[in-house]
Amino acid sequence: MYVKNIYVIIVFILSFSASTLSAQFEAIPLKLVNETTKEPVISATWQYGDQSGVTDENGQFKLDYKEGVLLELSHVNYGTWTLDEKEFFKALHTGEILCEEISFLLQPVSIIRLR
Repeated sequence: MYVKNIYVIIVFILSFSASTLSAQFEAIPLKLVNETTKEPVISATWQYGDQSGVTDENGQFKLDYKEGVLLELSHVNYGTWTLDEKEFFKALHTGEILCEEISFLLQPVSIIRLR
């Protein structure tokens, strides 16, 4: 009876360890969202260490977590920014990265042709 109980405990520990290891290597899904409208941000580029890509039509992308690596994001309407570790862990917890749209005010231009 004692040997059977030890066998059950060992199998349980090994199965738990295997599931924990596989969870550590799964790609983490994140979604880039406009802070004001809550609409997905499409076609934003991202770089995370040696990983990079573009958000899909739902503003989503996946990455493999690596300790100490910064996430850099870029979009023509939102500029370029980097998430620090605190912001990155908040995004991991919520599954979303909120971004604020920037606007550019352009001055009128006059074109004069001289001969």
